[in-house]
Amino acid sequence: MFSMNIDDTVKRFPEFLELDDVMSFLTFDELYSSIKRIDFNNQLATKLISKVFNECTRTEKIMLLDIMKLSPDNDYISNFNLFELILTSLEIPILTTLFRSIKTLFNDKKQEPQEQIPVKSKKLSIQTDIPSGHAHIIETQFLTKLKEGDETGVRQILGTYPDINLYCETNDFFNPMMVACASGNLNIVKLLYNHGCDINKTSSKGLFPLQAAIQNDQLEVVKFLFSVNVIIPKTDQRDITEIAAIFSSVNCIKYLLDEIHINFNAHLYYTAACYSNIEFLNFLYDRFSYMQQINVALALAAASTGNNDALNFFYDSKGVDIDAIDLRGRTSLMYAIKENRIKTAKLLVDKGCNVNIRTFKNKDALHYTVKKGDVKFFEYLITHGATIDDLNKLISVAERCNNTEMKAFLRANNY
Repeated sequence: MFSMNIDDTVKRFPEFLELDDVMSFLTFDELYSSIKRIDFNNQLATKLISKVFNECTRTEKIMLLDIMKLSPDNDYISNFNLFELILTSLEIPILTTLFRSIKTLFNDKKQEPQEQIPVKSKKLSIQTDIPSGHAHIIETQFLTKLKEGDETGVRQILGTYPDINLYCETNDFFNPMMVACASGNLNIVKLLYNHGCDINKTSSKGLFPLQAAIQNDQLEVVKFLFSVNVIIPKTDQRDITEIAAIFSSVNCIKYLLDEIHINFNAHLYYTAACYSNIEFLNFLYDRFSYMQQINVALALAAASTGNNDALNFFYDSKGVDIDAIDLRGRTSLMYAIKENRIKTAKLLVDKGCNVNIRTFKNKDALHYTVKKGDVKFFEYLITHGATIDDLNKLISVAERCNNTEMKAFLRANNY
């Protein structure tokens, strides 16, 4: 090995790279000093690495790479090849594996056959604007195809009219993404997303695609939305769990709690009591012991909304006292009557509730019935054991509420 002037080395560097054994003519220090002063392109860098790196330690390789100035080619294939050569020469398995995985995906994408557009579609696509006056018709067809889950039809419309309004709405104020999410066709959801449809776009009524998917317990759609970073407004994090409860979307609530770790509070339990079916209630009840501590309050809430499934769940399955009262002494029967849930009230009577319990202000089921003016249910209670303590007091209640029919009924029957 012999030493050379550094300027001469830099000038003749490409010549040295043509030699079979470069390191026989240059010391590492000379090589390092030369590389610092050379502007590399892909071809020159490839030659250097191929000829020199086999004679260098990993530390020396990194030192040389650290000082190299590279102006990469515009050809991505050359860049890929150079990058692969560098990674291979460094012999770091994880980087090599990751790069090859990326390269495979890139090549697969590059080689994907382009979808052939039918001749008819090609002609139509020359003029992609929807004809004047036809927009509503085409949007209606589009929404119908989405609702039916007609993937082929949706593709045809998007292909013919790529600029179609992606945020038109149904009569229920559902935009296209919401319709697709509600129907549960994941391919169509992805198709809209890839066409540029915003997964976070709310409708004119403030509804949003994630909500539509949860309402219909479309678990796979919900998973996809979260995989593409759906945004949940902070003020609505609690609301989407309640949406799941209102529609008894048990698969979605499990995912939201177990995988997304969504925030929620005790209001979820009350929402479930008011609206959920037995399967949903069972899931929450078995999972959260706090529901057992507030089961009386939950049963009263169920009575107020007429959720008979929940009442059967609490009274028949969980052993809640049907005559349990709230802080004012009101029973589930009173709650049902107060909210005009007569079918629920009759269910409670059929289950054997006490129809003569009085609140701390001495009001009973008959009092609430008179206040509502329901003569038929008043008679129903009487036939099922309700007793009148003070008829004149009930007549006064009817008068204050302007229930003339009830007032006349009470006087005529002289209870």
